[in-house]
Amino acid sequence: MENDMKYNRWQKNSKLFLLLIILMVVSVLAGCRFSLSDEPLKPVNVLVLGVDIREGDIGRSDTIFVMSLNREKNVATMLSIPRDSYVPIPGRGWDKINHAYAYGKGKLTRRTVENLLNIEIDYLVEVDRKGVEKMIDAIGGVEIDVEKRMYYEDPWDDDGGLVIDLEPGLQTLDGEEAVQYVRYRDKEGDIGRARRQQKFLAAAMDSVASPFTLVRLPRIAYACASGIETDMPMSEMVRLFPSVIAASYHGLEKIFADGQPTYINGVSYWALDIQNLRTKMAKVVGDRYTKSSLRDAARMEDAVRAKQLEEEKRKEEEAKKAEEEKERLEKEQLEQKTDKDDKDNKNDKKDKKTTTDKKQQDKKSTERKNSRQ
Repeated sequence: MENDMKYNRWQKNSKLFLLLIILMVVSVLAGCRFSLSDEPLKPVNVLVLGVDIREGDIGRSDTIFVMSLNREKNVATMLSIPRDSYVPIPGRGWDKINHAYAYGKGKLTRRTVENLLNIEIDYLVEVDRKGVEKMIDAIGGVEIDVEKRMYYEDPWDDDGGLVIDLEPGLQTLDGEEAVQYVRYRDKEGDIGRARRQQKFLAAAMDSVASPFTLVRLPRIAYACASGIETDMPMSEMVRLFPSVIAASYHGLEKIFADGQPTYINGVSYWALDIQNLRTKMAKVVGDRYTKSSLRDAARMEDAVRAKQLEEEKRKEEEAKKAEEEKERLEKEQLEQKTDKDDKDNKNDKKDKKTTTDKKQQDKKSTERKNSRQ
């Protein structure tokens, strides 16, 4: 029964996605731009989560970004949020932003991002790693200039281990290789990975906008239907796709969540410049930025700075204790050495006295022996 329901849902989604992609390709070929209303179109904000769900694990959102589509200007903007960003999670306090998914799945992550950016998220999209692989294979791969040799091996990650093995240079990556590219971590950590994710998405948009997409419609429909979970109605997808395609010709505008690495309670985080981040997003969505929102962002940053000061104080106290312990050990070792030296001196004096006494006894014994003779 459950399998029949899943099949029926997949069949329905496949037809809808097929219709959507047909409209998309027609829009590409015609270069069209249209709207169903003469009223000003407000930007649409979509929260996209790349989730890694494993058996026996609630999952985690290793990739978090907001896509904002300005339908008036046909401009798409992507904001990448590093997964280690230190943010307030409603009902949970301050933590890494990707922990919001573990606490409350996409719903709580959505509230967390809305609270952080002071914007409204219109729709949520969740896609898992396998879904990304299927979609990239379906569109015929993505052309990316791999900036350097990328090799990483972890036998404990993924099912059976993780291997990332990419050569540098311009090349077309299939689904598996594309996922390797966006998952690779170097000395830049999450920051470098977030930038590669932006580069990957821009390349994927170019591939989707290609007229050659038409011949791949069935595979794309299947991949989309099976690899994505979203609360966006199909009617909205159909309405938005011409703007998405038109935006792809302008190129994807990219925003990064600026900040700095920090440690709090011994854990590594990314401390965001929240005022700067909110100001950037306000310009993207076209809202007038209010003083109250700035004050709220400043309060959030003050809370982070307070945590950082606590961490600095904790480290200073730990360093002081370590120094005191070092001095104690050095003093103890010195005392032990002094005691040993004193004991050795006493033993040396005792040995010398014993030797002297023996010599005197031998001398007296010799004298007595000589006197008898």
